[in-house]
Amino acid sequence: MKCLHLSRTPRRGLGLLWTDQGLALSQSQSTPNQSRTQQAWHWQALGERERRPSLRESWPDPLQLRAARLRSGFQAQALAMAVPEAQLKRFSLQLEPGLAPKQMHAQIQAQLGPLLPWPVAEVVWDFQLANEEVAHPANRGPAWLQAALQAQPQQAVEVVATPRAWVSACEQWCRAAGLHLVRLEPPWQADSRWQSHCAQHAEQAPLPLPSSGLSAHQQAVLGGLALGVVMP
Repeated sequence: MKCLHLSRTPRRGLGLLWTDQGLALSQSQSTPNQSRTQQAWHWQALGERERRPSLRESWPDPLQLRAARLRSGFQAQALAMAVPEAQLKRFSLQLEPGLAPKQMHAQIQAQLGPLLPWPVAEVVWDFQLANEEVAHPANRGPAWLQAALQAQPQQAVEVVATPRAWVSACEQWCRAAGLHLVRLEPPWQADSRWQSHCAQHAEQAPLPLPSSGLSAHQQAVLGGLALGVVMP
C-alpha cells in the first residue's frame, strides 16, 4: 500500500505480526539471482506480564520487539507491516478511461470524500487498476487490447485508505524499536504475494512456527510482508 522514504530496494526485509501470545518475525534476503530469496522465521512468545500491557496498546512494547529481533539474529532494518482491518477501508471505484495520472488521482480523491469516515486530507490512500498488469507502460500488451481498454466507458480501480494519524503513530513506534517502516499494505495483498511466490518456489513454503498459534493465512501474510520489502 505505501512505501515510506524508500529510495532503493533493500537487500534484506523484515515482516512483523503479533498476537496476544507473542511476536512473529520473518526475514527475506535477496540472493544474487534476483528471482529467488532466502526466508527465515522467528517466534517470540510473551509471558503473562508482558502480554497484559500489549492488549491495551495498538502495538507491543518497542523493547519487546528489539529483544525478539536480537534473539532471532535477523539483521534487516527495513520493516513491512499489515494495516489492521479496523484501520482500513476498501472501495471499488469507476473512472473514465485514458486519464493522465494527475487526473486519475483527482478523480479518485473526489470520489473518496463522501465515502470515507474521515476527512480525505487526513488519510493515506493507494489504488490499483483492475487491469494493471496490461496498463503499465512496461507491459502494455498488444495494440488491440490497449484499444479495447481505451474504448471501455469506465475503468475499474481498487482503492484502500487508512488514517494518516495511525500511519504516523506506526512510524514513530517502528523508530522506537530501531526499525525503518518502508511498507504498509492490506493483509490480503501480502498473502497474495506469498502464495504467488510459493507457487514458483514450492521449497520455500514455511513450516508452522512452533507454539505460535498462527494460522496458515497469518503466516502467509508474514512471509509476504517480508518478501514485499526485497521484491515489491
